[in-house]
Amino acid sequence: MIEQGMEPLQQHRCPYCAHDEFYRGPAGGLALNIECKRCGERYNVAMNEGQLLLAARIGYRGTWPDRGNW
Repeated sequence: MIEQGMEPLQQHRCPYCAHDEFYRGPAGGLALNIECKRCGERYNVAMNEGQLLLAARIGYRGTWPDRGNW
């Protein structure tokens, strides 16, 4: 399910500020948590073969151990 307003994530753009760079967070299965490098908003996304399957804003503000790029 893609929450309303999360469509820009399909083009790797933040729905809040339109920035196109993210940090990677925890992942499992197809799901991945990401954080916008500009505004700090965090999202849970799932993609399969370039198609966005799930996109939702998440509120977790703790430190993520994996801070690679998405």
